[in-house]
Amino acid sequence: MNVVCIADRESGTGLRLAGMEVREAENRSEALDALREFLRRRDTGVLLVTSRAASFIRAELDGLPETVTGPLLLEIPSRTETGGTPATVELLRKAMGVEPEGR
Repeated sequence: MNVVCIADRESGTGLRLAGMEVREAENRSEALDALREFLRRRDTGVLLVTSRAASFIRAELDGLPETVTGPLLLEIPSRTETGGTPATVELLRKAMGVEPEGR
């Protein structure tokens, strides 16, 4: 099972450097293509979507839990946004296999 991401360009670079497979989306068409590709693949276990990329396909993402049994879908803050809830940050760390320093 792979952790993959649909991201805006600014966020995608950092995620790719962390070893994640990323499809960049700067418009609705690119985001929809990436979503369809990742949902079609059997090896997608966790699908991260940055908030900026998610804004292009909000209706499709909101409809997924009712229509698709597939990967865990998690929206994460875009790089240009601040923060993210502690739960989101912790879940992302676990999904990527990253432990915070001092543990």
